[in-house]
Amino acid sequence: MILSAAMVLLGALSAVVSTAETAGGEAEGEFAIAHDGCRLHYRVLGQADGPALFIAYPWTDYLVEMTSPDAATAETGKAELEQLLDAFADRYRIVHFDYPRGSHPSEGPLAGDLTPETVVKDFLAVADAAGVDRFALTGFSFSANYALQLATHTDRVAALAIGGWPPLSGPYEETLATVHQMLESGAFTGHGHAFLDSIRVYYETVIAEWDEAAEVPGFDMPRMIYVGDQDTGAAEIMGAPINLAEPIVRRRAELESQGWEVVILEDRTHFIPWAEHVATVRGFLDEIDW
Repeated sequence: MILSAAMVLLGALSAVVSTAETAGGEAEGEFAIAHDGCRLHYRVLGQADGPALFIAYPWTDYLVEMTSPDAATAETGKAELEQLLDAFADRYRIVHFDYPRGSHPSEGPLAGDLTPETVVKDFLAVADAAGVDRFALTGFSFSANYALQLATHTDRVAALAIGGWPPLSGPYEETLATVHQMLESGAFTGHGHAFLDSIRVYYETVIAEWDEAAEVPGFDMPRMIYVGDQDTGAAEIMGAPINLAEPIVRRRAELESQGWEVVILEDRTHFIPWAEHVATVRGFLDEIDW
């Protein structure tokens, strides 16, 4: 599936609203203005009075386009993305955020800008622009690990429903090493190189500044982690396997004792069908007393 393929890739806040347009002039969303002036694109859909739910990477048009071999494949992927969003929209107020920075039409990345602090400020800028106070986060792979940063640094996260990244024993160093290899391969140029380099900056900052063992046990919002039991990342793209399932399986009892719901999906790798993402996440979120 195209969305599965897309998953392989990786202070005061001011927010103002403007219109994002297609070439034909049809309004598709809005922009929030980050603390450093970067324009961040999002759209709101679903239930106006429903619980707010952020959906971003890897479920963005930009990532679908970047990982599609041709225009027809990209259009199929975008249609699947809309199906995924629609599957949440009957109950939730969806804030669909084109993130991380550089996920067109969101601007950036700016040199050296993608740090955990920036991630938190960017999400809060969009939440403020969208009129959202507290919100749930769902994410997979890279967006699951930056959701941990949001849960650490703001009390506005009402729930976490994340997959494909261990909350404890996260393979940050291994992932950073593969990102360095990808950058040095020469396969990425222009915007793609800048986008990947911003991911490098993010991982380097997390490794230097964040202590998961001190922070994760202190989370008190409803939280769920899910993973395929055969998830070793996206070795065919990243160049090497990264065992994402093993730390979650090994530390399952510890995570559960800290209040996490842990879901292990049998016979699944890093490439989980979008409908199974929806079923897993909704199975958790729908049980919360909002």
